[in-house]
Amino acid sequence: AVLTQWAPMAANSGIPPIKSFLNGTLVKGGLLDWRTCIAKLVGIILIVATNLPLGREGPMVHIGAMLAAIITHLPLPGTRDLLELRLPEAQRAWVGIGAAAGVAAAFNAPFGGILYSFEEVCSTWTEHMTWRAFFCVVIVSLTYTFCVEFSNDELQVGLSINLQHDVSLSIFRSGQIGWVVLLAGACGALGACYNAVV
Repeated sequence: AVLTQWAPMAANSGIPPIKSFLNGTLVKGGLLDWRTCIAKLVGIILIVATNLPLGREGPMVHIGAMLAAIITHLPLPGTRDLLELRLPEAQRAWVGIGAAAGVAAAFNAPFGGILYSFEEVCSTWTEHMTWRAFFCVVIVSLTYTFCVEFSNDELQVGLSINLQHDVSLSIFRSGQIGWVVLLAGACGALGACYNAVV
């Protein structure tokens, strides 16, 4: 409650106002400022540390979006004259990429972060955003893996990835691969028909 008094926009999950911002609505009240970011970071740390049954998706989407907005406004050398960092459309693009990074950080799912931002959060998506988001979530995933692998076992919060999986088809019994391929093809054809009708 103290955090929400200090930064009122940290009170909710953050996804609805982020969606509103990305759709072009002017959201007042410090949606993307540093106070809300600090309050949201402290809040999510306390939630995870106390094992409360609250979701981490919303706060991490909001934190990623805020960090993207804050970073694009930093007075870094050579960025003062970059028009791309000052235009509202570009600001929304970077916030969408930050939202993808937030999901990737929350679940260690880089492609899931991109797809979530593409499908659920952003109202517009360009090819440039795809490559920027891809680069961003790969860095997020590598940082996450590095932190988990080199942390003390008592402090380890997330699940570690084993990058040396034995990829084999032994999980299928004989004859099942054909059925899986048939099912995947049928679902793909149905999806194409649905998209053609809609």
